Amino acid sequence: MRSRSPMRIAAVVVLLIVGALITRHWLSTPQTSAPDLVAPSIALQPLDLFTQLALMLVCALGIRALLPSGQDPEEGVSDDDHR
Repeated sequence: MRSRSPMRIAAVVVLLIVGALITRHWLSTPQTSAPDLVAPSIALQPLDLFTQLALMLVCALGIRALLPSGQDPEEGVSDDDHR
């Protein structure tokens, strides 16, 4: 397990550096888009909504997978657990 740790740390550092370079390049380029081009954002709005709903579903399934198998979230907490 120890042999993978330096490799993971190096991978994270490399990915952070690559992300920083891409962001720096992206932010340094002049933005030439005209403000009257509203159509792409309106066209992509249903896709954004679908993506958010899919992420919520995946998160809910992930939380359900992390819960212990004997405990159901709909059962709630009984008074016997607090005494």
